[in-house]
Amino acid sequence: MDQGVLEALKRRFRKLLLRCVLEEDGDLQQFYKKWSIKDAILSSADSWDDIPAQTIQRSWNKLYPVDVEVIVKETDGSASQESSTLLNIIQDFDAFQTVDKENIEEWLSSDKHQPGYEIKDDTIAYEALESDQLSDNTDVSDKEEPLEKVSPDEALKSADCLLKFLEQEHDSS
Repeated sequence: MDQGVLEALKRRFRKLLLRCVLEEDGDLQQFYKKWSIKDAILSSADSWDDIPAQTIQRSWNKLYPVDVEVIVKETDGSASQESSTLLNIIQDFDAFQTVDKENIEEWLSSDKHQPGYEIKDDTIAYEALESDQLSDNTDVSDKEEPLEKVSPDEALKSADCLLKFLEQEHDSS
């Protein structure tokens, strides 16, 4: 999948996170004490839901073009529009009057230079091929037992159990 989809997801998540921080009456430390994994998961889901279907479709067209059509990369116009929207939200608060669009764009793209962001499809394919070749050369006795398959119902029950546990931990602290 294209890095543009991941970047769009991160931008929307940061926007939701900032909105939650600004809506909080207490200070930043109080907010992060209240912020739970469940909140992060729900915010991630909301961010994913906000990504236009066309963005996701275009990212897959780059990997597996179905029709012969010109693949148009998502322009910076949508990123610029997000920055403008976020700037309008932020500047409603007195503490953020000095923030400008450049600061917001810098914050939204702060992880572009982190390792892993620019991993290309060719690199992933090469590493997978190399891994397959290494596994072909290993002895049969070195192979691990196949993992037990988990049904969707079991996975859902486990996720519910994890959320209950995390809520209990959050309430007790």
